[in-house]
Amino acid sequence: TSKIYVQGNKTYVAGIPIILRGVNRGHFEEDPSGQWGTIGGGLYNRGNYDPEQMKYELDFMASKGVNVLRLYERVEWWLKNTPASVIRNGGTTWDGQTTMTHRQILHDIISYAATKGIYIVYCPWTLDSSNQLLQQLPHQPATLADGTPWGEQGFRNYWLSVVNELKVYENVVWEPWNEPYGASGLEWQRVW
Repeated sequence: TSKIYVQGNKTYVAGIPIILRGVNRGHFEEDPSGQWGTIGGGLYNRGNYDPEQMKYELDFMASKGVNVLRLYERVEWWLKNTPASVIRNGGTTWDGQTTMTHRQILHDIISYAATKGIYIVYCPWTLDSSNQLLQQLPHQPATLADGTPWGEQGFRNYWLSVVNELKVYENVVWEPWNEPYGASGLEWQRVW
C-alpha cells in the first residue's frame, strides 16, 4: 500500500484516484484480541486471537475487493496495552506465547493488511468497559472505569500515543471522532 490522501472530494493513492470499498470489523470494543475466533468456527465462535484466522479473514476480504477495513475499538485497550489470549494454528500448535498485547495484535493486523492492499481505519469507539461512547464530544470530561481521568488532555495524549506508534504504516487512516455531532467547528479546532 502507499500513502492515502484526500484532495477536494476525491481520495488518492500515489496521485491516482481510488474508490474505497470496505467493511467494519468490530469486536475490539469488546475484547483486546478483537475476537477473531478460529478458521471455520463461524460468526459466534469468537474468542482468542488467532493470527491464521486474521489472515484467512483478510484474504477473504481482499478476494472480494475490500480495500479498507474499519477497526473500532476501546480506548482503554490502547492505554493499558491490555494482554489478550492467543491461539496458534487453530490451537494445534503453540510457540510458547499464549498472550499478546492489544498493540501487538493491531501491529499484526495492520502489517498483514498492507500486504493485501487493505487500508485500516483506526477508530476509537468507546472509552472503557462502561461503554462510554465517543460520539458527542470525544474529549468530553469523564472518568475511565479504573479511575483514569479523561478529557481534552487525555484525548490529545491518547491520539499522540496512537499516531506516534502507528505512523510507520502507510495504510492507516485516522478516524479521530466516531459519528461526530454535538460540537461546533470552533470547539473542535480548539481541542486540536
